[in-house]
Amino acid sequence: MDKTIQNEFIDYGCGFPVLLKNVPMRKVHGKWIPDVNYNELEKSILIMLCHKPFKLTGNEIRFIRLYFEMTLKEFANRFGVQHPTVVKWENFKNDPTNMTLGTEKDIRLFLIGHIKGKRKIADLYTEFEQKPFRTNRSVEPLQTIEIDMEGVAI
Repeated sequence: MDKTIQNEFIDYGCGFPVLLKNVPMRKVHGKWIPDVNYNELEKSILIMLCHKPFKLTGNEIRFIRLYFEMTLKEFANRFGVQHPTVVKWENFKNDPTNMTLGTEKDIRLFLIGHIKGKRKIADLYTEFEQKPFRTNRSVEPLQTIEIDMEGVAI
């Protein structure tokens, strides 16, 4: 089986672009595909979303909800909104949602608590206070999350 390292690869498997760096690739049926542990990649993406300096997009909210295998209603109940609100957020697709800053923080704290453990929540909350989200909607329409794949390779 042929293998190589690709400097950059944009993966759309989560519903939004993720720029992967130093990606191990393997050739399967004549096509190059990433040779990565997708469970670890998803966890890395969730951590990156916690620290993203911009508001979450609709597709990122959908990815979070589906990662935790939550229905619209379960996700809405967890974050104190009605399920049509979650549908509205997800319909923003690649644009930042209009959710309140408090809800956005709650979602990010929920992520870090489940992925990194409860002790990391205080660190993330301090980070939020030091550099608030940029809410300018005139930012690039489609931002990518960048992950170095060295620690995620199979």
